Amino acid sequence: MKNYFLLALIIGLNIQSFAQTKVFNRDLYIFKTFDDFEQKIEKKIGKFSEVFSEEYKDDEIYYLSSKRKKKKLNLSSIWGFRIEDKIYRIKKGAKIKLLNTENNLFRVYYILKKTDKIFYSLGAIELRLTFAKANQNYSSIYKQVIYKRSDRIKLFRFSENLNSPMNALEDINKTDSKFKNQSFIKCINTAKDRYDKIKMFTDLKKCINDY
Repeated sequence: MKNYFLLALIIGLNIQSFAQTKVFNRDLYIFKTFDDFEQKIEKKIGKFSEVFSEEYKDDEIYYLSSKRKKKKLNLSSIWGFRIEDKIYRIKKGAKIKLLNTENNLFRVYYILKKTDKIFYSLGAIELRLTFAKANQNYSSIYKQVIYKRSDRIKLFRFSENLNSPMNALEDINKTDSKFKNQSFIKCINTAKDRYDKIKMFTDLKKCINDY
């Protein structure tokens, strides 16, 4: 009996260890257009390498091609991309910018939840959390992306569907006059006023997950 118990314990520990050290597939598939996404027409271009997201700059995604050459993904030429089962959509900006305002910048957003509306979170955070190094904790990743930003950077957005404009989350009752979910509006208004930016992010994410 003791041997069976010991065997079960070892198997359990191995499963737990595997779960904690899961290696995610970095294969990067792009969707040129929304129609391509709808019809599941995708093209593998290489393996995801890294992401940069800064205030007043377009987001940057880098990948390794089949020849192991590091390349920058042209965000202006695609609707979005997929890594494993996670879908990312590009918020289009201006190709020629007179001012680098948030509306003029290309941003990567992760499709967080699909209900009667589509909710998104900033893609840089999701990508860094997914491919975090073993010695990194969530707090340090949040700080890398969130603490460097002002309120002008929209950490969460929403749209009516997957091909309609992406709006700031806090404007949901301004862009949709029929939106009546007052508890949700109260939730995001409370969360966005948090002094601690990490707490603000996690609380906003909970508002969406509870929607």
